[in-house]
Amino acid sequence: MRDRWTDPPADGRIDAMLKSPVAPAWEHGLAARMAGMDPSAIREILAVANQPGVVSLAGGLPAPELFPVDELGQAFAETFAEQPQQALQYGPSDGYAPLRELLAEWGARRGAAGAPEQILLTSGSQQALDLVARVLIDPGDRVAVEIPTYLGAVQAFNQYQPRYLAVPTDEQGLDVAALERLLTSGPDDRPVKLLYVVPNFQNPSGRTMSLERRQQLAALSNRTGLIVLEDDPYGELRYDGAPLPSVQAFDGRGTVVYAGSFSKVLAPGLRLGWVVAAPGLVRCLLRAKQPADLCTPELTQIAVYRALRKGLLERQVPAWSRPTGRGGTPSSRPRSAPSRPAPGSAGRPGACSPGPSCRRTSTRRRSSRSRSRRRWPTCPGGRSTSTAPAATRCG
Repeated sequence: MRDRWTDPPADGRIDAMLKSPVAPAWEHGLAARMAGMDPSAIREILAVANQPGVVSLAGGLPAPELFPVDELGQAFAETFAEQPQQALQYGPSDGYAPLRELLAEWGARRGAAGAPEQILLTSGSQQALDLVARVLIDPGDRVAVEIPTYLGAVQAFNQYQPRYLAVPTDEQGLDVAALERLLTSGPDDRPVKLLYVVPNFQNPSGRTMSLERRQQLAALSNRTGLIVLEDDPYGELRYDGAPLPSVQAFDGRGTVVYAGSFSKVLAPGLRLGWVVAAPGLVRCLLRAKQPADLCTPELTQIAVYRALRKGLLERQVPAWSRPTGRGGTPSSRPRSAPSRPAPGSAGRPGACSPGPSCRRTSTRRRSSRSRSRRRWPTCPGGRSTSTAPAATRCG
C-alpha cells in the first residue's frame, strides 16, 4: 500500500488530488508555489527520445556517437590517479579555481571580461537559471521573455511566481524597440525586473541576434538597470561565419548575467555549467547555491579542466558543428570555412544543438532607445545602490 505521508503521487495527479474531496493527508501541507510547478515537458521528451530505435526531433540531445568518450575517460582516470582525495572530497561552493580561471580566459577571448571571482560553477546551466531566478524574482515580479522561448527556463522561473511579458522577435532576434516600449508600459511599482534571452541560435526558433541589437540591448540594460540573463548553450556550435560577441561583452554596469554550459559542446551527462555576473550578484548567487547542493561535484570539474587544458574543446567543437544527417550522424557535406562577417552582421550563421534537430538562420539590424532607470536589487546584508550593481554586497 502506498504510504500516505511519504510517497508522492504520479505526475499529473497533484492538481486532480487537490480537487478531490478525499486527499492524502500530506497534500494539505503543500506550499502554494506547487501550483506553478508543473511536470517537466523536457523530461517527458527525454523519456521518449532515449527509447531504443527512436530518432527524436523534439529534444536538443547531442549525438551520442560524438561524445568524447576516450578523452574524458582519460581525464577522469588521470584525476583518480593524481588527485583522488581532492576529487572525492567536498569542494568550494564557487567551483574549482583552475577551471574558473580557464573560463575567465576563454570569456576574455570572446569579448567578455569576467574575472575568476565573477564566475560561479553550477550543476548545468539549468541550475544557473534557477539560482538567478531565486535571487532576483519575488512573487508578482514582471519577467520578460522572447516569444517563443526555452520552456526549461519558464519552468525554472515558474516556482518563483512571476508575471511574464512576451517580447516579439524577428530574423534579427529580440526586438529591442518593442522591449523598450514594454519597460515603460507597466505600473511604476512593478517595473520589469528581468529579461531572459538566448542570443545565439535561440531555442526554439534557431535565430541569432544581430551585433547591433546586442549592443542596443546592453545599452538599454545599462540605462534602465534591467537585468538581462543571457543564456548561451549553443554559441560555439556554428556551421560558418565568425562568432559574435556576447551581450555581456557590451555591458558597462554589470547588469548582464551570462550563463554557459558544457552540455552541448562536451556532454550533457557532465551536468556542468557556469554563470558570470557582477561580483556582488555572484556572492548572492553563491549564497543561494550553498543550501541547494553545497557544491558542484569536484570530480567532474577537475576532470573537465584536465581535458580542456589538453585542447579537447578545440578538437570537439568542429565535430559538433558539422551539419548533421538523420539521427545526428555527421553528414558527408563539408563544413564551410569560417569567414568574418561584415560589421553589424552575423554573417548568415548556422548552427544546431548537436543532433538531428537544427536549422540555419540569418540576422539583420535594428535600433532602439531608452531613458528610464531603476534600482538594482539588494542582497540581504548588503548595501543598496541605484548605479553600479558591483556595489551590492552579499556576505
